[in-house]
Amino acid sequence: GEKPAVVAAIAKYQFTELSRQIVNDGMDIAGGSGICRGPRNLLANIYTATPIPITVEGANILTRSLMIFGQGAIRCHPYVYDEITALSRDDLAAFDRALWKHLGAIARNTIRAALLHLTRGRLARSPVSGSTAKYYRKLAWASASFALLSDIAMLSFGGSLKRKEKLSGRFADILSWMYLGAATLRRYEAEGRPSEDLIYVDWAMRHAFAQIQAGFIGLFANMQIPILGSILRAPITWAWQLSPIGTPPSDRLGSLVARSLQTPGAQRDRLTAHIHIPTDAIEALGRLEQTLNAAIAAEPAMKTIKAALRRGDLPSSKPESWATLALELGAIDREEAELVGEAIALRNEAAQVDSFPVENWFSSSRRTESEGAIVPTSHHH
Repeated sequence: GEKPAVVAAIAKYQFTELSRQIVNDGMDIAGGSGICRGPRNLLANIYTATPIPITVEGANILTRSLMIFGQGAIRCHPYVYDEITALSRDDLAAFDRALWKHLGAIARNTIRAALLHLTRGRLARSPVSGSTAKYYRKLAWASASFALLSDIAMLSFGGSLKRKEKLSGRFADILSWMYLGAATLRRYEAEGRPSEDLIYVDWAMRHAFAQIQAGFIGLFANMQIPILGSILRAPITWAWQLSPIGTPPSDRLGSLVARSLQTPGAQRDRLTAHIHIPTDAIEALGRLEQTLNAAIAAEPAMKTIKAALRRGDLPSSKPESWATLALELGAIDREEAELVGEAIALRNEAAQVDSFPVENWFSSSRRTESEGAIVPTSHHH
């Protein structure tokens, strides 16, 4: 029954933006089969539909610039809302109490943020031990710095902060990635800390902290405040660049994640839980899944064949003939040859695109033109 407006805005903005990146990456991988429309195309429909959740269901540019940080900056602050309420009632005693508590919180946060930065978060407590404890400490470091900068921005800009949409957007980025980082750690704990999932946690947390780092550097460089702004742009920025809260995941970690994502099993299944994954080759995704399973089953034999090709034991030829030639030379047995043949055939099938006879194109054009349209409904490649 809860209606968490800020969390909903984070989810809507981040998930639709991430999906846009993922679909674009998928189009790069699919190549021509992502461009040629037809029943075999896996990505064309979602590619063309991606702008709908980004621009129509509440424009993301507004969600980032106004809603995520703007909604929570006052109502989620422990003292600002009380101060505003006291002023509206002309209750100076209540305002003084809230103000002094607010100033005390700023002083404590300044010291805490400085100490956590100097120790890279090591002074913070972690609710867990082990390999993920460092991420909880870094979240505490990020949170203290975020709270301090939020107070500085609100005190410096007042009501005009909502009109400084680039600053508000950077605050939104930091808050979003702190929340997504916390959600990642929460899931890892809730699922029993499976050790094989740790590479996913590591990649996700390093990516999150890299985005948080970029958000802070952007704020330091662009908060135009007399005297304090110069301090943020020079010594503070240098300190954060010398000791960043995060850097992007390494290529080695990315390779480990990619290999895991391409290995069928419980680990991959946990990431796709509650998602329909077809197994019938009549569907584009089912065809790819079949091809993946066949390629993995044939991988040991394929390595043997490729080694024989490099040594010159097998003559150079088209992949379709590899299994037969390797079997004749005794490099692989019959069962392995069948696995290789099936994998190559499925791979070739998965790479095909839809094609339509030219007669269909013309008949379709004539039909739609007679109905008042001039655009053909199918394509010929």
